[in-house]
Amino acid sequence: MRTWTKIIVVSIVLLLTAPFAFDIITVSSLTWADIQRYGGLKIGVPLDTDKGFYLPIICNVSGTDSITIRPTAISSANVCKRTKVQMKDNNIFINVKVSMPFFDDETCICKAVRLGQMDHGHYKVFYDSGEYIGEFDI
Repeated sequence: MRTWTKIIVVSIVLLLTAPFAFDIITVSSLTWADIQRYGGLKIGVPLDTDKGFYLPIICNVSGTDSITIRPTAISSANVCKRTKVQMKDNNIFINVKVSMPFFDDETCICKAVRLGQMDHGHYKVFYDSGEYIGEFDI
């Protein structure tokens, strides 16, 4: 290949992958203090589906809704990218990750998280830094 052809191909590849790389790099975790500033977070009733249980997360990272507390911060730059879940015995730890909006279908409202197949029992939900959010029975 000629040098100019290589430059053009590399430029096109960079232009096509840049949005995805930018989207991955700008994701950050919210602290519990951030969650409280944006109006809080609570859980809904777990949903039993063919793919396992899903836990509704009620959280708006823009600060325009009062979920558990009156918001003291507003950010139109936040969209809820994903919610990380870790399970330790009957304790569930969640972490909300946000970024700037880059794609059209992104929203500031967090979606339900997949818990998968779970045994019957009593479960407690915490933010990943240890703050209690709620509990439920399956």
